[in-house]
Amino acid sequence: MSNLRIVKILLIVSIFVTGNPAFTQQNSFPSKDITVFGLIISPPNVTTLNFDLTAPQMNITPAFLVVNLTQGETGDQTITIQNTGDDTLIWNATLREQNKRISVPKSDGRFPRGTAAPSIGRAPRGGKVIPAAPIITKGSLGYAINIYPGETFFSFNTDDPGNVTGIGSTSGYLPFGGTFDAENNDFMYFVDYERNTLNKIYLATGAIETIGSCMTTGGEFWTGISVDKNTNLMYGISTNLSQSTIYTIDMATGVATPLFTTIIPGAIDIAIDENGIPWVPDIVNDALYSVNLATGDATAVGWMGFDANYAQGAGYDFETNTLFLAAYNNDGSSGQLRIADRTTGNTVLVGSFPGGCEVDCLAFPGNGRPKWISIDPDNGIIPGGSSMNMNVHLDATNLPHDFYDATITFTSTPDSDTTLVPVSLTVFPAGILWIEQLLGVQSGPVSVPVHASGITDMGSFRFSIDYDAAHLTYVGTSNWYQGITDILVSNPSAGMLTFVWADSTGGLTIPEETFFNFDFTFDGSPQAAIIAWSDNPIPREFVHSNGSTFLPAYYDGFVANSIGVPETGGQSIAIFPNPANDLLNVRSDFSIRSIEIFSFLGQKVCTKSNIEAQNAQIEVSSLASGIYFVKMDTGQGLKTMKVTVKH
Repeated sequence: MSNLRIVKILLIVSIFVTGNPAFTQQNSFPSKDITVFGLIISPPNVTTLNFDLTAPQMNITPAFLVVNLTQGETGDQTITIQNTGDDTLIWNATLREQNKRISVPKSDGRFPRGTAAPSIGRAPRGGKVIPAAPIITKGSLGYAINIYPGETFFSFNTDDPGNVTGIGSTSGYLPFGGTFDAENNDFMYFVDYERNTLNKIYLATGAIETIGSCMTTGGEFWTGISVDKNTNLMYGISTNLSQSTIYTIDMATGVATPLFTTIIPGAIDIAIDENGIPWVPDIVNDALYSVNLATGDATAVGWMGFDANYAQGAGYDFETNTLFLAAYNNDGSSGQLRIADRTTGNTVLVGSFPGGCEVDCLAFPGNGRPKWISIDPDNGIIPGGSSMNMNVHLDATNLPHDFYDATITFTSTPDSDTTLVPVSLTVFPAGILWIEQLLGVQSGPVSVPVHASGITDMGSFRFSIDYDAAHLTYVGTSNWYQGITDILVSNPSAGMLTFVWADSTGGLTIPEETFFNFDFTFDGSPQAAIIAWSDNPIPREFVHSNGSTFLPAYYDGFVANSIGVPETGGQSIAIFPNPANDLLNVRSDFSIRSIEIFSFLGQKVCTKSNIEAQNAQIEVSSLASGIYFVKMDTGQGLKTMKVTVKH
């Protein structure tokens, strides 16, 4: 009888018997046993039996979650797991944060090479430092060991590898591979090249504790260890520069058990990613390999784009889903931090480690479970025709303004269905306040709008403003947002204002409106007369009606007469898409002269001049996700609009 897995309700089983008066038959449907007793079939007859099967069916709603929170807020969402089948459903859910991966084109193998033969030993002291283009990786905290010449355990920010914080000395040891396990963040492991021991090193003090003997096989030497954070199993790798062997290592005793020998000639370290895939840099072929732990098969992904030699480190950062290399470049360069593209194998330089040091034991704490989102429950048993709810808790208490993405993966048995539910969280600043930049203003009265956006339940505020008293004479304020009355305004000195207000009826919410206007007399100076938020003499403080404080983002403004036309709202200007990812399109009724983009903190991040067209397109893929202000200069005026960039 053929072994079939039938998904329909009716299973037809044909039984062929050569002569047995009593026969028991079980079908192969997972966890479904069907038994027939006392069935007598006389050869050569064929009997067909019809079985009505029951089966669970998992249905997840909603298909995705999109949530907006303000810094400091928390929120809850509900996901329903429904069993639309007629048998018991057993389900499980796992949570994983998604991060944008840096893409590096495939290397063609043409990169500078040194003359030294491949070696897993110490590199020559010193070397040149190669400047690197700025790469922002969210600034994860990494740990590594300067094995030569410093012999120092240190921490560093991945955005600034040239600035490290020493923790303790590793003198007397030769660490050649480091990793954290899935649960402990107060110590990391390293394997000693000379002693053949597995060791712990503590983050607080740098103290080293030997766990036990950890031996290689076949005359090979240790070059790396890594823990699979999904299973909390440790793997190690050794090499003799002709072949490399992968092991499992008992974290309690240090005992190493060989699994298989790979085709990788010079495996210099191993790092296991969020999918349980080991990544191995090779210093013989200068290539990055992936390894199948079930079969031992190794696949060359591509050249790493530099001549790797001597001790190297590889570490996987679960906080950003990034594979980092503590590289040493054989072309005469010093130790470097690089990011490896797991699709192409190529790497990009982040920066050099200080002092030309040779760095190994690169490792990152954390297990990839995001801190801003949690699920409860993460498993359950549901009878046929029933359902249950999962609570998704989102916490922006300590999150900076940014975009956060995660995926909840649902699996079920016996059907082994898999359903992915993406979760997208946008964390906004606790309100934004910005003063308009007025250009081309003639001398005389001028009213400068102050805008507010995203402010909720405001019960009181106090703040100070500095203005250029050499060119601006303060007259007063006007056009306050509805509900804001009885403001105490004082002018403690020339060029300085203070504001105090408390609501008596309940909190005010300003989704996106004019907060108020500054009224000045302007002397027509071509120089920019700055109007800026200040903490002198009254510190900025905004308070919700419940008494909790919040800190909006602030954007300064100015008045000037240097460019020629005032900002106006009379013309039609469109910006799309909003949010933008790679390209931002701008359309105007009039010819656009120039476009400037400012961050919500006021820094100019992009300029496009001499456009002279009604349509323009700006590349924003290099900008970090966040809120920006787009200022457009047309032949009929200036216009400032807010846009969100989301990758």
